[in-house]
Amino acid sequence: MKKIILILCAISISALAMAQKAYIAELNSLAPMENFKPDKPCKIVANLNLTKNEFGIIEKAKTEDMYMWTWSPFEHPVGSAKANGEIDPAWKNSNPLLKMTKEADGIYSYILTPTEFYEVTSQQVYDRDIKILVKPKDGGGYGAPDFKTEDLIIEIDPPVSVIKLACFPEASGPKKDTLLYSDGDPFSIIYDHKVETKVSLDSAKEFYIFPKGKGTDGLEYKLAVNAKQVINYPQLKMSRSDDDVFTGTIIPDQIFNLPAGIKINEISIQIVRPNLINSDDSVDEILKYTYKDTNCD
Repeated sequence: MKKIILILCAISISALAMAQKAYIAELNSLAPMENFKPDKPCKIVANLNLTKNEFGIIEKAKTEDMYMWTWSPFEHPVGSAKANGEIDPAWKNSNPLLKMTKEADGIYSYILTPTEFYEVTSQQVYDRDIKILVKPKDGGGYGAPDFKTEDLIIEIDPPVSVIKLACFPEASGPKKDTLLYSDGDPFSIIYDHKVETKVSLDSAKEFYIFPKGKGTDGLEYKLAVNAKQVINYPQLKMSRSDDDVFTGTIIPDQIFNLPAGIKINEISIQIVRPNLINSDDSVDEILKYTYKDTNCD
């Protein structure tokens, strides 16, 4: 069921993108590009049929070639080989380099690598977006009507980091594996089941955490004897939110039966299904953290 939903979402997103006036497409089709990177080749697609056509560009495209005119993330100055116009007045003399490919009636494309074409960084592409309009070689104007689309803005969002596992409080240090704590501090593990790629966990509706601690005496401490026994400890059951995110919370210095004067130095947490049988029933990643005591002496 989860896979069907994801496929339907992908189809919906694809259809939505193709209904835009301008978007980024795959090199060999008009399908929206799934893994856009500013430093890799892509195809800019403009659908004139969806524009306002206030300047008669749809009719003009039936008899003339179309050219891209672009100014963001960077506009090449007059004299540049990639300037919008090759001679003055530029608006009436589009650069042949910017001639677009006709994909279908009213649909035009242009292939480029954004960072190379615009001579900018990937971050600048994300920050400034790609802005174009489409026009014939002679865009008119100068006392005559203009021939062009309205400004077409292709929003370029930076990639979203997919976080499957996290903890709270957030760990620090170069490897994000150091936790600051005082006696009685709660510690939570957050698991986003939606982004889990392990097929055997697709249908899971319950998860438990299996924590193990290492004390300042060098010994290992556990509440459940092993991961198969976690179901016997309700305090290890993770809560589930409406959007399929699980959270398990413990107070380390209370959940383990620590001798007087012993504190937890390290902790590892495994996430498992109840009645675990084998590795198919557990999240692959095992989280490991080192504690730094912040109690005042």
